[in-house]
Amino acid sequence: DRYGSDVVIGKYASATLDRSQALFVRSRPRCTLLDTNELMTASWAPSKLFRTAMLRSNGIEFREGWRWLEDQLFVLRAYLAAGTISVFADETCYFFVRREEGGHLSSDDLHPETHVAHLAEVFDVIGEQTAQGPLRDRLIRRFYRANILSRLDHRYLEASPELRGRMFESFHRFVVDRFDETFDDLFTGAN
Repeated sequence: DRYGSDVVIGKYASATLDRSQALFVRSRPRCTLLDTNELMTASWAPSKLFRTAMLRSNGIEFREGWRWLEDQLFVLRAYLAAGTISVFADETCYFFVRREEGGHLSSDDLHPETHVAHLAEVFDVIGEQTAQGPLRDRLIRRFYRANILSRLDHRYLEASPELRGRMFESFHRFVVDRFDETFDDLFTGAN
């Protein structure tokens, strides 16, 4: 209330999951996606406080049924609509715990075509709600790295040839359909 915050990110911790603490070096009454790079690299789970009036006035809600990237889409829309984003780093507010069986919904086998279709929704929001410039570029880099490049790890190498082919084809088609020859420029010297 003191800062009129629409989103408050409380410090999180985990004894079982690797979570970056870079965002929580200090509390930040007001920050943005442009002036606080740590927002891009921190968790995009909806484990934050959201002002209900801001969500309602912008039509931000979860759709019925589970979807790939639903948390990231929700948080992206909230960050872009927020007048003020605040970080509370004075004490731990949220504690991530790995389930004993080791899984969660998004750790299920990847369905490349569905994953890319849902990623397209995220990129549509970026295109509709940001202007050409540093913020759009930063968001494109963040979501490309987190949702395409990060999938090409040991899980890709260990996948069946059929799944690797579907992943390659889906990711390739996404990039070809969405970007032109200037795409490489987004990553040259970028953080």
